[in-house]
Amino acid sequence: MNALADNVNNNATETQSLASAAASAAASAADVQAVVLGAANFKGLWSSLSGPLAKPATVKDNGRFWLLLDDLADVTAAVPGVSASWTALDAGIAPTQYITSNTTVVPGVRYIIGAAGITLNMTGVSWAKGDYFGIREAIGVGTYTIDFGATKDRTQTRGVVLITAGYRQLDRTFEDATRGLI
Repeated sequence: MNALADNVNNNATETQSLASAAASAAASAADVQAVVLGAANFKGLWSSLSGPLAKPATVKDNGRFWLLLDDLADVTAAVPGVSASWTALDAGIAPTQYITSNTTVVPGVRYIIGAAGITLNMTGVSWAKGDYFGIREAIGVGTYTIDFGATKDRTQTRGVVLITAGYRQLDRTFEDATRGLI
């Protein structure tokens, strides 16, 4: 009886694991489908468009690709990253940049800190709602600096922050000018 119960338990655990894997694969397929749909309907730079725009359509604006969710009577009235008529195709996909010298932040990039004594500079960076910013430390000792400039971090004006490395990571998404990176 115990052996049979163990077998049933093992089968249930395996079934749950397979169901979870299937759900993950379905979500990945949906992400790929959105990218393919967007690529097939690319309309160019948003700033060069005017007049009506019908879905499916994809544009590039401020270094990101945006998928149109609603038909628009005037595309110039719905700014990607501001209007709910657009969703970012690259949301959740962060390119990484390994840095060993002072670097100006580009929204949407995950920075891998590869040397002590460097500065990540956000001064003058233009953020859109949903923009990602991340850090991974590849150094375990030393310090580096983040100059937030006017960019708020969780509603706080941080200014210049000295960070002591310890293989940490940081992930933030830009909400708005009041809340900043959250």
